[in-house]
Amino acid sequence: MRELNRLREEIDLIDSEIKKLLDKRMDVVRKIAILKRKYGLKIFDEERENEILERVAPYKEIFREILSYSKKTQLDMISSRDDIMEFIIGIVGYGKMGRLFSKIFKDRFKSVLAYDINPNIRYPDYIEERNSLEDLVMDSDLIMVSTPLPTIHNTLEDIKDIIFNRNIENKIVFDIASIK
Repeated sequence: MRELNRLREEIDLIDSEIKKLLDKRMDVVRKIAILKRKYGLKIFDEERENEILERVAPYKEIFREILSYSKKTQLDMISSRDDIMEFIIGIVGYGKMGRLFSKIFKDRFKSVLAYDINPNIRYPDYIEERNSLEDLVMDSDLIMVSTPLPTIHNTLEDIKDIIFNRNIENKIVFDIASIK
């Protein structure tokens, strides 16, 4: 009986790893859906699906289910406008405008990060605080600068320096000065 329990525990660990890998796969599937929508590509690619099924023999039936679920997920994303939630937005400056935009962003992005030079700011639960501008830049896909007008130029320069010095790609940085 001990051997049976030990083996069941081993199966539980394996199942946990499989779930983690499936979660990771579905994250990639969602990113692919975004690109397919952007470029007007079809969800179903028979040649690609056949390549996958050949590669995973003898588990073809299991992978048919995985592929079916992946296609359903992509179809759901392409027919919705929720794909923006896959991005993490960082807010530099948590004054009135930073607070206002964080409330708007919390339901539209995967995560909302914030950094402010004032260490005494209390952030709501839905904000993930970053202790430095560099941390915020590194952890965000989109970066909104919401600092007072006199500091925007220097803040943008600091962000540019971080991006160039760390050789970072694929960041979108914008300020909201025109809204102020």
